[in-house]
Amino acid sequence: MANETKTVRFFKDSYALAKELLDLSGHKFMQLKTCIAQDAKMNKTDNPFMGKNVTKLSDTQVTVQFKSYDAKVEKRDGEKSESKGNWQTAFMQNGNVTVFAIHKGDVKTVLTTDRENAKLDKAGEISDCFGNHRAVLDENGDTILTTDEPRLYIRAEVVRDGGDQPRQDRKMRTKSIFLDTDGNKIEKTEIKPFIKKSKPRTDETDFQTFSLDNIVEVSADGMIYRRMNSKVIIERMEKLELQTV
Repeated sequence: MANETKTVRFFKDSYALAKELLDLSGHKFMQLKTCIAQDAKMNKTDNPFMGKNVTKLSDTQVTVQFKSYDAKVEKRDGEKSESKGNWQTAFMQNGNVTVFAIHKGDVKTVLTTDRENAKLDKAGEISDCFGNHRAVLDENGDTILTTDEPRLYIRAEVVRDGGDQPRQDRKMRTKSIFLDTDGNKIEKTEIKPFIKKSKPRTDETDFQTFSLDNIVEVSADGMIYRRMNSKVIIERMEKLELQTV
């Protein structure tokens, strides 16, 4: 069977990609190709890879629920288990939660007065931190941006292999490879000891936030959304053998 031909649409920046994806609806299976600089992801002590422009190329299968607007404004700062808030908030349209999150430093916010659901400082006062700030919406119920280049993230659930094992014990359907500044492969066994470990999840889901700045290509609904000037990265991902995590 011949490979399915997909239409390629190019986007110039993260906000343009968000506009493209907001046109989708329903529950979608998607493939995300990302390129992530690793310096901030690695431990600095005795790390021979630090400062060598190491990147991680990944190809991950996820599912996303588009235009599911039963979740309203009161949930915009995260799940119930994260009621004290964090550094991000939901990207709102017409008073409804979209699939995107946005950095609170890029939107208009106010410090909460709700002590019960706030982080307190040593003096017992509400701490002036991102987690205690709540997004302010305009008269249309939209997020108010404070920059032309907002830091946006898509919230998606990673697909795992089937089976009777607990979800967290089944392999994620994601492949990746580490490259140095010249595009040479770095063995995972060599760099893995220097990669910071992720905090353990407190639920049974694989919902993660993927920065749109790191996404070079999205495949969904027979369409490919590809970042402009990403030819070299895409060619490397197609040429090199990515490894299952």
